[in-house]
Amino acid sequence: MVDRFSNQLAQSSVHRVKTVIIGDFNVGKTSVALRFTRDQFKEKYQSTIAASFFANSLDFNGEKIAFQIWDTAGQERYRSLIPMYLRGSEVAIIVYDITSKESFKGVHFWIGFLRDNGPQGLKLAIVGNKLDLEASREVSEKEVESFCDEEKIYFMEVSAKTGDNVQRLFTDIAKSILSGDKTQRGSIQRQSSIKIDTSTYKHKHRCCHRGEYTVQKE
Repeated sequence: MVDRFSNQLAQSSVHRVKTVIIGDFNVGKTSVALRFTRDQFKEKYQSTIAASFFANSLDFNGEKIAFQIWDTAGQERYRSLIPMYLRGSEVAIIVYDITSKESFKGVHFWIGFLRDNGPQGLKLAIVGNKLDLEASREVSEKEVESFCDEEKIYFMEVSAKTGDNVQRLFTDIAKSILSGDKTQRGSIQRQSSIKIDTSTYKHKHRCCHRGEYTVQKE
């Protein structure tokens, strides 16, 4: 009986991953979090004030990745609060809107912001939202892939509205945490921190370069 109970505990180990979603105003950060955690989408939201909290778990061979997600406000007046939510974070997701070139310019700002304010060893993913609005695209996939290739940053395009690639995004992140990163957690490295074997995937729609990046303070 004791052995069986011990085995159950071993098989149900939980890794809690504090995740922060950041990006410019109105790029769909809340929509991405809501789609992943509740499989819901709303056409209109009230603007996030400071931050909202979401949670969801994924299971892999008896190990559970419990995402604790802080969805931060994109308005400039709330930016001074974001470092508080970054404390103890393991993953940061920068979201931009593929129909807004200006929002992709903001990605460069947010990378610098994370270097200045994020914890050491923070894993980073760049996510282009609103893939369902392909006809209104202003940011080419190749442009972002080129940037992410150079910086070795994980990249994925998603649609929070249709759900396309949202689950896959968090599955990729969870797999990276379970594969080899355990011994490196907390270290400062320039090589990527989200490593995905792309040979196991069949690409659908417009997704995505997979790389990795660990924030290093200058």
